Amino acid sequence: YLYFSIFLYDLISMEKSHLSYSIWGNFENKTKLYLEKLKNKVNDSFKGPKFPIHLTISSHFKGKKIEIIKKLNLASKKIKKFTIETNNYDFRKKFFQSIFIKVKLSKQLKSKKKLIDELLNAKKTFYHPHISLHYGNLSNTDKKKIISNLNSYKKKIKIVEIWFVKNNEKKLKWKIIKKFKL
Repeated sequence: YLYFSIFLYDLISMEKSHLSYSIWGNFENKTKLYLEKLKNKVNDSFKGPKFPIHLTISSHFKGKKIEIIKKLNLASKKIKKFTIETNNYDFRKKFFQSIFIKVKLSKQLKSKKKLIDELLNAKKTFYHPHISLHYGNLSNTDKKKIISNLNSYKKKIKIVEIWFVKNNEKKLKWKIIKKFKL
């Protein structure tokens, strides 16, 4: 009964709010540590919200947590570790794409995203793969200055896990619900 009540509360609160879920790709430990240091370096100059370094694979969907976990369990068995290709830095005039590492939208990444989106019945939206280093509203001048002080980052890096994440973008909080090894 308690489990059902928690499940029902979670479902109702998700439906009535601005909360949503997303799926993040996570990196090998050595890469993750390097990228976290890089993100911290960027955020030392201009304070932004704290978030774990990641590659968003799918986002802004809703559903029953237990069902999503079952589907991601299945996905994690079908998806093997895969490599993404980064291509230096860029910025946009978007809060959640303020400063980031560009990621090539390869056939391999497209196929992994498609499998996850289809399992979760996620709406098709424009996909701009990137690894955020800063969230915020900075001037283009500030963004260019920050990027000019960073070492080049053109590497192939491995995605070794997918994370199921609860998003509260209004409060700028993200909670990792479950991690799945690939």
